[in-house]
Amino acid sequence: MTIEIQVDGTIPAQFAIVSALLPEQAAVLLDGETITYGQLAQQSRLVTNFFVNELGDIQTPIPVLHTSQTRMIPLLVGIVNAGHMYSAISSQEPAARIVSILKDLGAPLLVVCEPELLALAREVCLPEIKIILASDASSETETLTRVNLGPESCAAITFTSGSTGEPKGIVRTHKMILHLANTYQEQFDFGPDTRMLAIRPYSASASFNELFTPLITGASIVPFDLRENGLGQLAQVLRQQKVTIMHPTVQVLRTFLDTLAPGANFPDIRYFFATGDILYRTDVEKMRQVIPVSAVIVHQIAMSETGLLAVNKILSDTVLDSDVIPAGFPVKGKEVLILDEGGSILQAGEVGEIHVRSRFSFPGYWRAEGKTSERFVPDPLDTSKKIFATGDLGRLRPDGQLEHIGRKDWRVKIRGFSVDLAAIEHVLMSSSKIHQAIVIPGTASDGQKKLVAYIQPAVGETLVEQELRILILARLPSYMLPALFMMIYQVPLTSSGKVDRKALPAPDWNQAQSTSEYAPAQDAVETKLVEIWQKVFAIQKIGTQDDYFELGGDSLLASVLFLEIERVFGQSFPLSILLKHPTISSLAGLLRKESSASDLEDLVALRAAGSKPPLFLAPGSGGDTITFLELANALNMDQPVYGLEDFHIGTPESIYANGIGAAAVEFIRAIKKVQPEGPYYLGGHSFGGVQAFEIACQLEQAGEEVGLLMVFDAAVPKKITRHKKLDKRLKTYFANLKQKSFKEKILYILERIKWRFKLLSKSKWVQKIYKLKIIQDRLWFDRHRYPFMARTEYQPGKFNGDLVVYRSTEKPLYKTWDITEAWPEFVTGRVTYYDVPGNHLTMLRQPYVAQLAALVTEHLGQAFERSEPQK
Repeated sequence: MTIEIQVDGTIPAQFAIVSALLPEQAAVLLDGETITYGQLAQQSRLVTNFFVNELGDIQTPIPVLHTSQTRMIPLLVGIVNAGHMYSAISSQEPAARIVSILKDLGAPLLVVCEPELLALAREVCLPEIKIILASDASSETETLTRVNLGPESCAAITFTSGSTGEPKGIVRTHKMILHLANTYQEQFDFGPDTRMLAIRPYSASASFNELFTPLITGASIVPFDLRENGLGQLAQVLRQQKVTIMHPTVQVLRTFLDTLAPGANFPDIRYFFATGDILYRTDVEKMRQVIPVSAVIVHQIAMSETGLLAVNKILSDTVLDSDVIPAGFPVKGKEVLILDEGGSILQAGEVGEIHVRSRFSFPGYWRAEGKTSERFVPDPLDTSKKIFATGDLGRLRPDGQLEHIGRKDWRVKIRGFSVDLAAIEHVLMSSSKIHQAIVIPGTASDGQKKLVAYIQPAVGETLVEQELRILILARLPSYMLPALFMMIYQVPLTSSGKVDRKALPAPDWNQAQSTSEYAPAQDAVETKLVEIWQKVFAIQKIGTQDDYFELGGDSLLASVLFLEIERVFGQSFPLSILLKHPTISSLAGLLRKESSASDLEDLVALRAAGSKPPLFLAPGSGGDTITFLELANALNMDQPVYGLEDFHIGTPESIYANGIGAAAVEFIRAIKKVQPEGPYYLGGHSFGGVQAFEIACQLEQAGEEVGLLMVFDAAVPKKITRHKKLDKRLKTYFANLKQKSFKEKILYILERIKWRFKLLSKSKWVQKIYKLKIIQDRLWFDRHRYPFMARTEYQPGKFNGDLVVYRSTEKPLYKTWDITEAWPEFVTGRVTYYDVPGNHLTMLRQPYVAQLAALVTEHLGQAFERSEPQK
């Protein structure tokens, strides 16, 4: 039997229809007791009469202070039927928070569910607030003086602190709740044969779903007080009450599954939900083990203000094509938009803030017009209307499914890098040894912001830091490696069952960070290096055998480290030295020889091991081989990768001092020491693409085979082709300026002037002036100086093979031309273009480098196959 729901009606009207049609149907199933719809209608009617008589026809918020929640249903239904709005308050909340909520509500009375809470009620109430015991809220006397209700009337208010720590009242209207019930009826077959577990406290926003959706559709509620009974009894309740819908948060779900005995199963479950957080493939695999094959796992995204947004139904034979489960397709009546920071709609696959357009979203925060206006922004398709900005990040897949990335404040800046905390948690959660992982930014003893990872091991598992570091560094860049790992054995949860990040224990920054046995300094050189590393890493105890990258070092921190080394020792080294010498002991050996890298080769092994032919990569001008580290790590583990290194970059000894052609000769000499014969596989980023092109030309002229030539966002080896007509360029510039504020216009114009001067510095006559010794001696250190001069004088030839070009998709607004467009002029073979995510620099970094690495791996494999018959 399906009961029609009028989404533009009211809850009392809908409940009256259900209780009249199904008076003998079980509405509430308590332990050993059943409340039918007829009985619930009668019990709630007495409550309704009381509040109608007490408060009259002016709608009023009614706060309800409670400890247990299993017997609150008649009370809450009665309040809503009276036309008022309830606000459930747990007695376990801090007294100061209860006072704040009551002050915000401005209610004339407080309902207390249990007599033992009367003392607390007197403590938190002002003298003018009337305290009423729930058992006294009953009256046989009916009156015609009732609140005039409509679909937009408020039914309940819940308070959430959000990121500010101050309670915010979230208003739920009758229309919102009816639309939610209608969605569940359509999506999950809600009706008289449905039994839904009500596990959330009624102070939580999501509790409306577990309370009203069953009562509006004729289903049965199975209340279960998690705090009072604990998870140990939940399995028994699910079986005894034949629960068909289980709707826990992801955190409660994981803990519940860990408490189950081997072989446990729940044959009556039809829909097994996981809500309120990111869901992983490992979670789904565990859920499948305890439910029937016919049951459906449901991942969804719902927010306090917007309600249910998207649903993903996972059948027993659904193939899970990613570690993170998408939130699914937006529900009817809710349109999801992904906007960038400027308020423009993003394309599929691009990450931005989730916005919602719907007539069923909440009307605003209780008595907080300022907070409400902050969250409603102009609709980009109709600026006369408003849409809700959720504060959560996500992206839409090409098929329309929504992926939930996490809160906007889960993206933080660490040492200048934008770090996605959810991505680190995702990698940690991929380990079966980890039950829960939470990563937050913390402030270390030196005042620097650093990452802290809180790890709850799975039952029976023991973890060591080295395992965790290796796990992260295998899949993420080193700047995303937490500086501190803290083991916890119980994750603090909020009253709604989500992780309470504010309640995590304070970080212990004195905790040792090394992953190897401590090795003290042996001489003055090592002692000074230890002091430098401790200063740069802000770690009190570092040994001479500790690995730079395992400590969390990256290319940005390396520049700081080597500036300190140059200041103390007076010797300069390229950053890529760390790839060969990642420990203090190894670096000290170089310093003792008083070497300035003159005895080093022109190749740096990013990965020397592997059975496949090596890949040789040239970095951009002023760049460093270390910029390819994340790409190398993302390639097949059997793929050797070497970087072509200018160990004297920016000095007269630079490998580019005599031009790109001369540099190619030196690089080929170094390449042949690793691989004496072809076919050779080459690539280069930016300026390095031109260098790789010249190496390929010289190898070809020498009769060697080039198996594959790739360039990553590399400009052609001549003047960049831009729009030939000035009016087209100006049109683009003026269009960009039009959409900016006055301050942004000034910054934009200054950026354009800076770009013009940069182009001027690359001109031939300026480069010739740079060559004059009297000028060179007065120039500041410029890493780009010699590559610029070499490129200016370079006369490219022709490469007779094929070329693969990878182009970044994110470009500055002022670039109205394609820097890679003219490559076919220099290649007689086929030029194939592939667009990859990220900008000119971030395409080589996580998370974007993963897609680039997949393409490179595919194209290398094809090239290896083509070359095999010729061997």
